[in-house]
This record gives sequence, C-alpha cells and structure tokens, in this order.
Amino acid sequence: MAGAIKSRRKKKTSVAKRRKWIVLLSFEVVLLLLLGAVSYGVGLIGSYRYESVDKDSLYRPSFENQTNEGGQVESGENNNYEEVLEGYTNIAVLGVDEEGTNTDVMIICSIDNKTKEVKMVSIYRDTYLLMPNGKSYNKANSALTVYGNMTDVLSMLNMNLDIMIDEYVIINWSAVARAVDMLGGIEVEITDEILTKGKLNGYITNVVNATGLASTQIQEPGTYVLDGVQTVAYSRIRYIDSDVGRTQRQREVIEKMLVKAKNAQLGTLIEIVKEILPNITSSLSQPEILEMASHINSYQITGQTGFPSQYVTEKKVGNIVLPGKSDWPLVPKTLETCVTELHNFLYGKENYVPSKKVQEISKYIEDISGVH
Repeated sequence: MAGAIKSRRKKKTSVAKRRKWIVLLSFEVVLLLLLGAVSYGVGLIGSYRYESVDKDSLYRPSFENQTNEGGQVESGENNNYEEVLEGYTNIAVLGVDEEGTNTDVMIICSIDNKTKEVKMVSIYRDTYLLMPNGKSYNKANSALTVYGNMTDVLSMLNMNLDIMIDEYVIINWSAVARAVDMLGGIEVEITDEILTKGKLNGYITNVVNATGLASTQIQEPGTYVLDGVQTVAYSRIRYIDSDVGRTQRQREVIEKMLVKAKNAQLGTLIEIVKEILPNITSSLSQPEILEMASHINSYQITGQTGFPSQYVTEKKVGNIVLPGKSDWPLVPKTLETCVTELHNFLYGKENYVPSKKVQEISKYIEDISGVH
C-alpha cells in the first residue's frame, strides 16, 4: 500500500464534525468489547450514553385472527407466536449521521436467549415502508430524520416486519476505525472493481477527513490487512452494487472483527472498550449489558441475510413519489412474502402468516407500485 493520507483535523474542529460518520457494529461485537469492561470494572461501562425507549408507546404487532389469501383464518398457524418471539432478544444496530441526516445502516441482531445463536438481518435503507405515523410511506432510513426518536424507528420496524424490537445500539465511525486498528486490522480481498468502480480511495480520503485518523490509499487489487479507516471505507462502498452489496460487506466486516476480538488479549479489549464506550448510545441498561457480557463466549453468528429478500429498485416505480430529491425506492416483492421468509429465517416458521397490519401495508405497496 502506498499514498499516505495525513489527518486533516484542525484544532477547532467541532465535536459534530469529528464524529460525522456513524457505522453499524454488531451488538455481538459490542458484547465482546464489554467483556473487557466487566473485568475492568462497572464504572467504565457507565461511560456509554444511555437513552431509553418509550416501551409503553412502542408498536407491538398483533398476531390474532391471521388470515390466508382466501380470507380464511389460519387456525393454529400463529398460535402463541408472541411466546415464540419472547424467546429472542432483538436489537437494532444503527448507523446515522450525527448532523441529523438519514439512517444509513440498519441491522437487526436477533439473539436466541437459550442457544445464544445470533442471526443478522440488514434492512436495506431504501426499502419503501409505512412510517411510524401509520399514514405516510417513505424509505426506511428516513424514519429517524422525520420523526426524531428511536421509539419511532423501532415502531416502524416492528409494524412492517411483524417483529418485536425494543432495544438499540448506535456507534461512531471513528470508534469503529480505532477498534479495528487495535485488533490489528482485518484481512479483505480488494478486487479491481472495488478499487476503481467502487472508488475505494475516495472513501478512504472521506473517512480520513471525517475522523481525523491517518491512513494510506490502496494502489492495486490484492488481499490486504486493512487498517481502521480502510475498513470503514470498504464498508461504505455502494457504487458497484448499491445498498444490497454494501450491507453484505458490512456484515463481512462484523464477522471478521468478531473473530479478531475473540482472539484478542484482555488488555487489548480493555483499551478498545475505552475507545468504544464513549461513542455508543444504547437503550440497554448497565445490568442488561453485564448480563449479556457474562455469556460472551456462547454467542455465535449462525446466519445473515438482507431484507427485503425480493425487491424491485428503479428511479421510478409505479406511482410512488418520494419527498425532495429522494427518488430511488426499493420496493418489496411483496412485503407479505418477504415477511414470511424473514420469519422462516429468524424463527424457523415455514408457514408464517403475516399479521393483518402487514397484509394491509403489503396491499397498499402493491397497488401504488404495481409490483406483485
């Protein structure tokens, strides 16, 4: 690697500028880092920002009176389905711009409370869904910007996916870059397409400017141990395959960070914790974090996918009109079908019948988009 890029951060750079870019970090990785905090002391864990969710107003799906396409009640299909969901802890891991723009990354980490198996679902940010007000439709990543709080974001996900999410984690770009550096980097194959069409070096420069961290540019294709800035840049590429491919790269980074963290020494984890925790915002309380951290060696990622599983994405789809300059929706094909497949992936429910609410949303999207 060659072409060093120096940090351009000025002394008077504002905190908002230094923290401009936010990226996802699987909650499983956060738990690994908190292992060091458990050994170091509860006082260190308290350095993260705790912001609760209003669980009384959080949307929770109803699983009563499920019907099939013929309008007939599916007897027993979803009986006691709430009990099934209660066996899992679902956490939304978000990446947002602290200056107030859209949510760029949404990953649902679904943890089986008994087996500690973790499945990850990337929600494509351009997915056309019903917004938290229950009236308007827009891209999924607009929920936080328009409605302004995490309770609404989680409600939007619950309403459209028939899922119960009531916890979240947000983490800063620069913290992720520093964590990767402390772990010794991660090995990634950089293809010519990623380097040229994907404009990897442009992203590297952008992340350097946003975080104030130094890095180097990559001159030719090959397999590299990427530093933190390069890893973040790699996670952000979308020119070669849009948001769908980008989420796959993000999940690749998560898994490789997890492997490195599991093999890291305790002292390294403690140092990472010092860097990461001040940049985390979460609805999880200290006791909840400590309880999860106590089972750290049991967690294992067993599957990952994207949502929706089937979709159409064009500059204009049917009669869909999006606000402002946002004119490129990703339309589920169909939402009802994709929700059924999601529940099969997460919970092994092959014949899941989506709730009446999801059926209504799906019907509206089909009618306005013409996507069936």
